[in-house]
Amino acid sequence: NRIIYMSETEIKVIRNNLIRNQDVFVAEIDGELVKTEKDYVQSMINAFKFPFKLTQMKIGWCNDYLYDLSWIKQKIIILIVYNFKQMLTDEEEKKSNIVKDYEEILLPWWEKDVVGHMVGGTTREFIIYFQI
Repeated sequence: NRIIYMSETEIKVIRNNLIRNQDVFVAEIDGELVKTEKDYVQSMINAFKFPFKLTQMKIGWCNDYLYDLSWIKQKIIILIVYNFKQMLTDEEEKKSNIVKDYEEILLPWWEKDVVGHMVGGTTREFIIYFQI
């Protein structure tokens, strides 16, 4: 489970290979459209097809669902963030905290922590691609 930074061309090649694989769930957001926390949360809701409405359009609430994902049956989960440099350009600290949450909480959760903390929890491969 990791974050990978790639060019637009590299991401297109990876994406085209991944979307053909039925064992892979691909979530995509466009960082250029993510100007606020609410934009980020709404993009993630749409990309991951959250089955429930969030109580608040806040990153913490969004993260709670990212640690669940029980509605996604695939064992491999991919998040592609296009135009990563343009994401949250006026909120760099928030952007930095999102990446930190991915690195320190979300990716380790799906790599191993889910097993000891969720009833019936199983590990999943979770890869995040940032287009730079």
